[in-house]
Amino acid sequence: MRKVIICILVLLTFTACFTACKKSKDKTQTPPVTSTPVTSSPTSEPPAYTIEISQSEVNLFVGDTLQLEAIVSKPNVYVFWSVQDSSIAKVSDEGEITALAVGQTICYAKFGGQEAMCLIKVSPKQATPMLSVEVGHINNSLTMYLGDVVNVNATVKLGDDVVDGASVEYALSSEGIVSIEDNVIVSKAVGTVEIEVKVSYQGQEATVTLTVTVIEP
Repeated sequence: MRKVIICILVLLTFTACFTACKKSKDKTQTPPVTSTPVTSSPTSEPPAYTIEISQSEVNLFVGDTLQLEAIVSKPNVYVFWSVQDSSIAKVSDEGEITALAVGQTICYAKFGGQEAMCLIKVSPKQATPMLSVEVGHINNSLTMYLGDVVNVNATVKLGDDVVDGASVEYALSSEGIVSIEDNVIVSKAVGTVEIEVKVSYQGQEATVTLTVTVIEP
């Protein structure tokens, strides 16, 4: 009987120890880690249509006009044109720019939520170059011997640029001393005569007077 009691006590002690160890082990176990699913941010979709302007930057003088073109990926659409500063330039419904004053502004072309820009730079209006004519003789004076043949050597300039194709006319102050044809002077008699050289080009006119003196050889 005593042995049975001892066995029961041993069994109870073992059970109690096993239970305590199991609880301690459960407490020290690391709780399972739960992972949070990673979601990628939604990417923005490309625009349905695109728009560009034929030029990104233009330089104009006051009073100049320039036609801009809107390039849209969808054909046959209405493009809304505007400018940032309407005192510098204006734009028509068809995209024609007119420079109004010196400065800078931006031209916009808009369609379907999309926008294109063009920088407009406006400079002062250039002065119209003046037409002038020169003759290739010192002090616009020429001395010839009787019977000589000399070229007028007329040079026509627009500003600083020599131009071709100008209309040239000659007028003599008196007849008989020289004759002139195709820019060539022929001396015929002793004396002095003035030749007015008149040129016309692009709506402008200019004159110079050449004095010719004919002497005996």
